[in-house]
Amino acid sequence: MRDPVVPMDFTVAVWPAPAGNRMVTPPVQEHQRENLVSPRLPVPPNQRYTLPMSIVPFHLAFPVVDLDSTRTFYGDLLGCPVGRASERWIDFDFFGHQISAHVKPEALNPAPTNDVDGDAVPVRHFGAVLGWDDWHALVERLRTHGVSFLIEPHIRFEGQTGEQATFFLVDPSQNALEFKSFRDPTNLFENGGS
Repeated sequence: MRDPVVPMDFTVAVWPAPAGNRMVTPPVQEHQRENLVSPRLPVPPNQRYTLPMSIVPFHLAFPVVDLDSTRTFYGDLLGCPVGRASERWIDFDFFGHQISAHVKPEALNPAPTNDVDGDAVPVRHFGAVLGWDDWHALVERLRTHGVSFLIEPHIRFEGQTGEQATFFLVDPSQNALEFKSFRDPTNLFENGGS
């Protein structure tokens, strides 16, 4: 049986990543190397934050209409490095997590919505939780590129436990994505006492 990895902090990059970004893998102690899954994130100049090593990267596969528009959206607009690819699918490093876009247009359906703090939030969506300044930088980058938001950037649950900045957009295949940031990151899983 392998020894568990002791959670430790390391500095990794924060989005947004410029074209031609460099990649980093955090330093680890030799005895931890075989147990370690290291996220690799794009490193923009002078924009870093610390992630706990205890976060395990997830994998998500989802349908898309085509690979060209998908590569442009995730790779060029969001700055996600491309991983493996074939004629029918493509992987991206989505903020340290692996997402796989599979060409399967018949699997795409409009997502039903739920009311969340006055917004019609698509029930099926995925995204990333960013640092406060990084979230604002992403909003500015998207606005600079003329992106239309499904739900405009705003503060949700203002003044409450779980106060967060959020926005939604859709990729070219109409998959909904949410990017959020907590004013107090320790409230990510807090329920406000309810």
